[in-house]
Amino acid sequence: MKIEAYDGMIALWQHTEGMVNALAADGIDRAHLFVLNNNEDGQQFWTASLWRKADHLSVFSKDTHG
Repeated sequence: MKIEAYDGMIALWQHTEGMVNALAADGIDRAHLFVLNNNEDGQQFWTASLWRKADHLSVFSKDTHG
């Protein structure tokens, strides 16, 4: 992972932690974020940031064209 990308991920993590803290202060017990299956760097980053891969939900998609 390039240093610039890593710096961007740190900024994203800091912003996300602020949002999670605000949700917790409002009594919300869980937050979710989405990482594409082929984004191995992103998956490793969020796992290292103490987020865990959800096994209790599935995401379904449908293309709008075709």
